[in-house]
Amino acid sequence: MRLRHLAFLLVTLTTLILPISSYTSYFCLRLNFSSLPQSSSFTRWRTSTLGTGADYATPKLNHLRSLTSKILNSDSRISSCAVLSNCARFDVLLSSEDLSDADIQSVNELVATTLVQESEHYVSNTKELSLAGSLINSLRLLLDLPPSFSTSPEPPSPSKTNQILSNISTLNSTSSILTYLSLAAAGMNNPKRNYNPYNSRDSHIMLQLKRTLQCTSSVSAYTVDQRDQSVNDLIKVAIKCGAIARNENQCSIIKELKEYGGKYSGDAPCDLLERVTDEVFEDHLKPIISEFVNFESNDINDMLIFRTKSNDIAKKLNIDSSTLNKIIHEPTLLLKDNEPINENIKSRINDLQNELVLGEAILIRNESQLGSFVNEDEQWKSMDEQDIEVLSNREFALVELKFWETYNENRIN
Repeated sequence: MRLRHLAFLLVTLTTLILPISSYTSYFCLRLNFSSLPQSSSFTRWRTSTLGTGADYATPKLNHLRSLTSKILNSDSRISSCAVLSNCARFDVLLSSEDLSDADIQSVNELVATTLVQESEHYVSNTKELSLAGSLINSLRLLLDLPPSFSTSPEPPSPSKTNQILSNISTLNSTSSILTYLSLAAAGMNNPKRNYNPYNSRDSHIMLQLKRTLQCTSSVSAYTVDQRDQSVNDLIKVAIKCGAIARNENQCSIIKELKEYGGKYSGDAPCDLLERVTDEVFEDHLKPIISEFVNFESNDINDMLIFRTKSNDIAKKLNIDSSTLNKIIHEPTLLLKDNEPINENIKSRINDLQNELVLGEAILIRNESQLGSFVNEDEQWKSMDEQDIEVLSNREFALVELKFWETYNENRIN
């Protein structure tokens, strides 16, 4: 896969189970929590349960997994979810085959509602705890024991939901999301510090992204042919960019910032910092982002053409979606690997024709020999496994052959 440079609606290839005309969209919801009161239920809940990213020895992985799973399960249209929570950002990454740009507001409301529900649930459960209860709760949080999430069907306070909503900004193009994540991984968009590849504190974002990767939730109904880890793909590319931005062997220009890497070294001059940052991004990170986008775009175009044509033929021949998915399984895998499919289709037509000829010969033989058996069941039991397989698959082979012959009448690839 690969991405485009600054707009986050990734139209990824349509998958085998989902409708052929669907796309995969990506959303990155960025919550500006610094605008929220320190005493707000969200701030107290986030700091206590998800941590601030400084929890190196005791990361809150169970709480993060539970939150991503709850968001994922809150809307059947969401196919994967990840949450990045640290001292500088609170981001929710989503992918969906059914949501589009027009659904951004509903996505924001969904996430805001979930966050308010969980924060209010946490505050109400801890507000009147005894000293012993508080100690036990603190121990549970320290050990990252599985949390108790809200199961209340009641909607949360509208004022609190609107407070969260008003502080959410959304990226909805693949390139903008990947650029944002890659800059974050490289330490180039930290609101508190400038880019410093030698500052160990800045590199903690890499660990946080890897932990986010561990806690990503996705629907379990995907087959091996589907991109069920699409949000993970974005995070992995960002981690790669972050590693490159700190590697002297790949970005030799960062050596010019080495003397400013210490805790008490002071800041690098603005002109030097700007020059190094621009070169690292333009020469090393941007090509990775663009490659991802361009590959994905080409992949989508070929796949959409193939799937659209296949869908049209299936409708014409009254082939159901399950049978169609089985027929086009192998060519779909080839297209995903950027391989041509014409020779594969020609070979498949030849194999099917030979298989059907063999099947016809077996049927003629069986008819002529039927008198030697008590009945057809006994004759069937006497056949070898290969002959049984050929006859059992005959009906499907006829449908598949008709499909590929129709497809080949007006080839697109």
